[in-house]
Amino acid sequence: MARKSLQLCNVELVTLIVGASRAIYHVHLNLLCNASSVFKAAFTTGHFEEGNRLSMDLIDDDVDSVDRLVQWLYSEAYTISPFDCEEHANERFNQLARLNTLADKYQIDALSQNIISRMGEPHMERWRIPPFPPRMSVVAYVYDNTSERSDFRKMMVECLKGEPVVTLYVGNDREVFCIHRHLLCNASPVFKAALAGNFRESSELSMNLREEDLDSVNRLVQWLYTKCYEVDDSDSEEHLRARYWQLARLNALADKYDIVTLRNDIVDKFFAIFSAPKAGYNRFPKLELIKYVYTNSSKRCALRDLLAALYCWQASYKWYDKVVAKDHLDSIPGLAVDIVIAMAQKLSGKGDPFEGKASVYHEIVSHEGRNEDSDDTLV
Repeated sequence: MARKSLQLCNVELVTLIVGASRAIYHVHLNLLCNASSVFKAAFTTGHFEEGNRLSMDLIDDDVDSVDRLVQWLYSEAYTISPFDCEEHANERFNQLARLNTLADKYQIDALSQNIISRMGEPHMERWRIPPFPPRMSVVAYVYDNTSERSDFRKMMVECLKGEPVVTLYVGNDREVFCIHRHLLCNASPVFKAALAGNFRESSELSMNLREEDLDSVNRLVQWLYTKCYEVDDSDSEEHLRARYWQLARLNALADKYDIVTLRNDIVDKFFAIFSAPKAGYNRFPKLELIKYVYTNSSKRCALRDLLAALYCWQASYKWYDKVVAKDHLDSIPGLAVDIVIAMAQKLSGKGDPFEGKASVYHEIVSHEGRNEDSDDTLV
């Protein structure tokens, strides 16, 4: 739909050179100046060289956001991702956050208000994270890239204000974590049942996790707010073993509370190690760790399948021919069966999975964030 009262006759065009790729946009001067006091000052006051050459370098700006700005200048509309699943809702919010950064930078107040109004559309409310409330990584981006006058900042603060906070008491020492309830409920149907249902935890907004590992809960909280978490990242064998255990314990927590997207992220991290060129024998986890994974996960666990595939595709027959290997397989119920299934897939002609993508081992996530078989970068 064209903008009402759009006057383009005999109006000069200016050239915008955008981003490191130097994408070119030719835009009518009056549209830029009417929308933005910054562009108006640059092109019409006679004090800046942009006015003489009728061009402006926007090398630090995002091409996609400038493209949406140009769409809006001509039609008062712009395209963003659909809202048919949580992944798209995440990207949709990020696109609006980036566009708001551009609007704030060039003081395009009408566009800023339009963005805020789009944040309140019913379909945006449906996928609670994001946009309401936003993840902390997104909040940090907005605060780093907007001015104090930004209404977008205020909107994000208001969104966080109204969200109930849950207190988690972790371990025997009852270490305290205070977390926004929607983060827990959107990630885990188990937390959702406890904290949004008819249980005592819901009325008290607290939950005892006495049996849980403090470090793993800390990583879970990091992931809930930022979609990343810290693990040992050194390449030495000692540190690699430590990383395996950190991920295995986090996987046990994610399996217990049915956090499918976190389990898939853990699979990605193991897969990256297993498939790395020249990874060598050190990439094989100790049988003690594999036993821990099988003891502390359900049959649906994708990490089980990945470990079985590792021993199917990358362990030599010499290892299987050892008595100790047979003893180990006997001591881990389920591992031998999973390896046999992986062997059958190999014999059927399927290629080496470690030459492909980790997503082959991902569990399916429904739009509500749950594993469909068992019944969530910013900016």
